[in-house]
Amino acid sequence: MRKVSVIIPCYNQGEYVAEAINSVFNQTYKNIEIIVVDDGSTESCDELMNSYSDKRLKYIRHDTNKGLFQARLTGADKATGDYIGFLDADDFVSVDFYRELMDKTNEKKYDIVVMDADLSGSTKTGIFAKKFPEIVEKLEPSSLRLSAKKECELGAE
Repeated sequence: MRKVSVIIPCYNQGEYVAEAINSVFNQTYKNIEIIVVDDGSTESCDELMNSYSDKRLKYIRHDTNKGLFQARLTGADKATGDYIGFLDADDFVSVDFYRELMDKTNEKKYDIVVMDADLSGSTKTGIFAKKFPEIVEKLEPSSLRLSAKKECELGAE
């Protein structure tokens, strides 16, 4: 079973990040690591992160705010999974979200799967990508989604 690294960037969102983390821990797909990147928050997440004992959780803290894109890159750089997913600190995923992603990935042999969920929790289609360090290094923040689509042929569902 391939490992999924879920990157959760956080900047002054301590009141929400626990729900995001817990939604990933509660996944039916279990081979997951979670990397929370505190992007120099004025309200540190240290106490919350220390309350978790699960070894699948990694916590990285920037000394200064570097922006959302850099926080995501920091997490991706530390990821050990075969695939990387991004989840905002004020979001959460349904219990089968990553199972559905992996099923689609395995079924069609995709390298990148782009999915989204609406407020009801039903999955319609983050960026979920096999690790491509040579591509990630070239990306600018505004072109992440566009470049990922250009680099791969995506199948229509």
